[in-house]
Formats: sequence, structure tokens, C-alpha cells
Amino acid sequence: MTDLHEAAAVGDAQTVEYLLLSGESDADGEDWDWGKRTPLHVAAAAGHLRCVEKLLEHGADGEMRMAGGWTPAHCAAEHGSVEILQALVENGISVTKKDNTGDMPKRVAQIYGHEECVKFLESLDNKFKEEKQNELETEDQSRTTTPIFDLDMMKRLKTGADSRKGQLIVEEQISEVETENNQISRVTFLLT
Repeated sequence: MTDLHEAAAVGDAQTVEYLLLSGESDADGEDWDWGKRTPLHVAAAAGHLRCVEKLLEHGADGEMRMAGGWTPAHCAAEHGSVEILQALVENGISVTKKDNTGDMPKRVAQIYGHEECVKFLESLDNKFKEEKQNELETEDQSRTTTPIFDLDMMKRLKTGADSRKGQLIVEEQISEVETENNQISRVTFLLT
């Protein structure tokens, strides 16, 4: 365990910041003896909000995975720390990534009986669903109902037989379209 991991584990935010500012430690350094945990995993698992905030301020990757595929959000959910989950979300970090067995932080919080975390994560689910629904409604309203081509402008329809393949080919010359360069182009469809 590095000095930065140890400071994060005991909640010493001042030492965490000193080590990061001095350049002596990597905010994303993995401890291979402890399942590839980063200092952010350690701070989140121990419930040390100030250390989490300092690590994030100094560019720690909030979506790095330790052994088993856990992110810092999984660690915070296991500890039952709504505040750390909020800090992660406020920093644009996903709290819905699945681990190697398919569990998201919400499931981890359910397993450990942390109802406040579950409620917080469900409120995010609902918020994101509402935002997505609003985006879809806005998209639907902004779509035009203009058809791709105007059937009234159809010039001709001819049917012919392809003697080589014995297939019926229907060729529709749909319309002549004036392009931006004032050139005429033809749209032709072959149906077999």
C-alpha cells in the first residue's frame, strides 16, 4: 500500500492533498496486493468524503475498476455512503456501471441493507428516465412530417422483364430533384 492509499484509508485529507501536490503519488495508482484498489476505491470504501473530494479534484479516475470490476461507486454503496455517491455524480462519474458479475452499485447497497443509498440511486434512475423521456418528446416535436419524396411528382412507372434472371424488375422513376448546384438528378428504385 502506498502512502496515498494509507492516507485515504485513515481519512487524512490533508496528507492526501500534500502527496498529490508534491507529485510523489499517482491519484490512480493501483495497489496490486489489495485487488488493484486505487486510493479513490480505498477512500470510498472507508467513507472518507474529504479524501474522495481531494482525489477527484486532482484528477482521480472515478470509473477505474479494481479486481471483480468494482468502481469507487460500488465501494461507496457497500459502505452505505450517500454523500460519496453524490460527490461522484456531481463530478460526472457514473454510478450505474456493472461489475464482473453484473451487479451495479444499487444492488450492492441492497445486499448490504443501505436503504438510503438505494433510495438515492433509484432517484437518479427516475431522474435520468424523466430526462430521457423529455429528450425523446422534444425530438418527436422537432421532427418534420415532410415526406422524403412527393408521389404527385412521380414521372412514370415502368415494368419490364429481365430475361437473364427471369425476375420482374419494377423501375420507378420517382422524381427529378433540383440539387444545390441547380443540377437535375434522378432517383431510381429497382425492385426485384
